[in-house]
Amino acid sequence: MKINEVTDDLIEYGMTKGGANMRSQNSQYMNSTKRINNKNADGNREIMIKQNSQNRRQNRLAKKQPTGLPNRLLNPQQPQSPTGQA
Repeated sequence: MKINEVTDDLIEYGMTKGGANMRSQNSQYMNSTKRINNKNADGNREIMIKQNSQNRRQNRLAKKQPTGLPNRLLNPQQPQSPTGQA
């Protein structure tokens, strides 16, 4: 009996040729697809985070109203007289 005859017999007993290799290739393809999708989603997410941050900043600054000159400059306090002297 030759070696080729023995290995050919193994295929007949439920061993499919290249099954594990196909599963490996399929999983590598699926993982690379997932990585690409995640990379694109992360890029879009970063853009959205930046836009939301800018919108929040603009809304916060829009609420601030200029008050003009402060009261302490318009109505300065009178100097107090020294205590203990008459």
